[in-house]
Amino acid sequence: IPYAHYGKTHSNWVFSTEPNPVTGLYDQLPDADLGNTFSRTTYKISARWLPFKELLVRGSWGTGFRAPAMTDIAGALVFAGSTRGSYACPFPGTAGGRPGSAQYDLLAGPNGASGVDGLKPETSKQWTAGARWDPIKGLSIGADLWNVEIKNQVLSQGIAEQVGFQNPQQYANLFVNPYPDPAGFTTIAFAQVPFNGGTAKYQGIDYDATYTIPTSWGVFSANLTGTHMIKAKYTFGPGEPFNSDLGKFGPDQQVVFKNTAQLILSLTTGPWMNSLTGHYKSGYEDASYGANETIFLANPDGTLGESVALSGVRVPSYTTWDWQTVYNFTKDIRGTLGILNMFDRDPPRSLQTGGGGNQVGYDGRYAN
Repeated sequence: IPYAHYGKTHSNWVFSTEPNPVTGLYDQLPDADLGNTFSRTTYKISARWLPFKELLVRGSWGTGFRAPAMTDIAGALVFAGSTRGSYACPFPGTAGGRPGSAQYDLLAGPNGASGVDGLKPETSKQWTAGARWDPIKGLSIGADLWNVEIKNQVLSQGIAEQVGFQNPQQYANLFVNPYPDPAGFTTIAFAQVPFNGGTAKYQGIDYDATYTIPTSWGVFSANLTGTHMIKAKYTFGPGEPFNSDLGKFGPDQQVVFKNTAQLILSLTTGPWMNSLTGHYKSGYEDASYGANETIFLANPDGTLGESVALSGVRVPSYTTWDWQTVYNFTKDIRGTLGILNMFDRDPPRSLQTGGGGNQVGYDGRYAN
């Protein structure tokens, strides 16, 4: 039964939460202890049953605790570029507003508040139930159904830009208006800072199978591991409706794949070991867009026409194969040579405009 205790985060670099109206900069303040103090006792109960030697039945139930990271609490709110999407002015008629559909500035940084406005630790309850079966020599098969419920989930990436710009009144405290852009013009900035969501619920099945057999070529083995997700939903705060990323690009700009798997085929012959590894991610529904946002019709002369709504396109599944060979020269010296993505598979097309970095046409978090 472990007990964890975290004190406040001491920072020598504390900055104001509002820009200086004269300079537009966030002034440095005296050193301070930021955030809150956290402590919690957690526990876990597990059981195993062996009805016969080839079958093991297992299960567990427990609680969890995770404090916010120091980088979630201490640091500076900094300019983080512009929004990936284009939006109508969230506050029409104000000094930072821009006509039509436009990109605005983003800010990124920590949440250094204390007390009720500061970050709280995550707490969780989880259980598992599964089995392992060894029907014949060299073959082992396992599967576990698991369930996790998290409260006060720390969302370090902040509120997604499209959620903020679609609900500017609800998230008015995250907008800086007007904001002096580093390029010298006046605009509106949206701050993406860590916050505590409400409740998150995840459920899935982890499975694996391993088969090893001696052959005239050497020892051959095959190992398959994977996860099938059943449930993945969360809220942005207590009492708010549940959102989901399961098999789709969610409002937090993340994707939870319904199925992921890895297959490793290997052959060991004396000092040589060759392996072929396959990686699989199932397809998902891409980001959708309303009118007057990001998707425009093209005019015959190449200029942009009217903005249109677009439901999420289907991003196909993605499978790549890696090859590696290892030669053991001595007990302590080995050489390795390999090829990643040996069939040169292009990443699947994605039209997302947030959460995945600055690349265009694919999501670099999920495909390389």
